[in-house]
Amino acid sequence: MLKQKLFIILFVACMILYADEKAKIPVWEMQIKDFCVDYALMSGDIILTGCKYGNLGKYGFIDKNGFDIEHITLIDRDLSDAVAQTRSHLILGNHIFNKFENLKNLKFVKELPYEFKYILAINYDFIATDNKNVVRYFDRNLNIKYEIYQTSEIKSIVKKDETLMVLVENEGLYKYDLKGNFIDKKEINAEFIDFLAFDKAFFTLEREQFYKDFQSVVKIKLNKYDYNGSKIFEKIVGDDDKAKIVKFGDNLLFITNDENAINLVEFNQNGDEIDKNIAYGYEKESRINSGVMLPNGDILLGGNIGYKRDAIFIKISSKTPLGKQEICKFNKGL
Repeated sequence: MLKQKLFIILFVACMILYADEKAKIPVWEMQIKDFCVDYALMSGDIILTGCKYGNLGKYGFIDKNGFDIEHITLIDRDLSDAVAQTRSHLILGNHIFNKFENLKNLKFVKELPYEFKYILAINYDFIATDNKNVVRYFDRNLNIKYEIYQTSEIKSIVKKDETLMVLVENEGLYKYDLKGNFIDKKEINAEFIDFLAFDKAFFTLEREQFYKDFQSVVKIKLNKYDYNGSKIFEKIVGDDDKAKIVKFGDNLLFITNDENAINLVEFNQNGDEIDKNIAYGYEKESRINSGVMLPNGDILLGGNIGYKRDAIFIKISSKTPLGKQEICKFNKGL
């Protein structure tokens, strides 16, 4: 523990020393070497990114204008790509810091003995799931108020009004109150790839595998559910089981990858295809893993080239129809 704290302190000190020397270039106009992005979220005016690479947790801070502030690398086998910020704490994997305001004031608080997968910030508190499919509610003092145990993989958690929704693989949608008391369950027997919540409904990407003419066939479905767990529609959208969906205003962006391009398809909430575009020049192994909405409504997509070799970002404008945007390769610029 002492070595780890010392490592964090030294790393942050080095970052502060060189922070002012960074060129002010938006992240979508450059390739970020030796970094990776598996998950990202907007917290106030800061974009937090996280990535797990072996025993390394790689975390980034990007301002609302797209300028790369700094990176933190931590070493711990229990680290994950999960990031979040409450009103009192910054959470990077299982490492807790004081709330991020600037690097000079960043202080290590505590290491928790869990490998978090999903983190939901609720004012000063947070709810987190781990790799053993346990949901825990932590108060502002990092004490556990309750635990919920699931037998299958938890794929997402979301707060809807005063209800906690827990989506569980091949089981369905569980509802609890914020004190951890069970309310209801709606069975959904599906293999979930991704999840996206809107105010009145949520969407999932679901993988379906079957055999045809003695060959295995994989289909990816875009499904829409209300918050009672009732299916509104389903639509086959492809066969890439690493596909991603992110918010694009009131619509959705469906993102896949092929030999040398990243494919973007816009759907409305009725499942109708609205527009599409292709970002050429990316390796087959390139993958978009996250998307956050910037304060001006634009979307910042983040992901990796190769097996987490380098990070890439793509900015999608909210002011220009998707199909009319020139989405350039990272090293070409916009």
